[in-house]
Amino acid sequence: MSITLRQADLSDMEELQGVSYRASLSNERDLPLFVAHPEWLVLSDTAVREGRTSVAVDSDGTLVGFATYLVTHDGAELEDLFVDPSHMRCGIGTALVLAISDELRSMNFAIMEVTANSHAMAFYASVGFQPHGVVETEGGPAVRMRRCVV
Repeated sequence: MSITLRQADLSDMEELQGVSYRASLSNERDLPLFVAHPEWLVLSDTAVREGRTSVAVDSDGTLVGFATYLVTHDGAELEDLFVDPSHMRCGIGTALVLAISDELRSMNFAIMEVTANSHAMAFYASVGFQPHGVVETEGGPAVRMRRCVV
């Protein structure tokens, strides 16, 4: 599959919301949480407005995935990573992680962290993240992972 990576703009918001929604609901283990908290499925446009969102577009021009990063006083974090379920396991998530890594490297960060759902840990390990703790989230405990971006 051929994809192109680019920065998101506000005209992408409807497609971003759709990818986020479909990807979030594709894991049956998470469904009870989203039923209890439908507000978690609403995607903010803040990262797009701030230029922190990379999107993957297929050869037909369809947005098939996206990733956002966040910079805080503690460092850099992969904030969101969503791939449309119909395009999962095609290398899109990997390409997006590498794009965000490149962006953070250009900003002189050496490490990127992520809070991983249990079903995503194998993917994150496959792209170089390593566990380094557990944090409490609104959805329960989750593993914190980190990856060198240099």
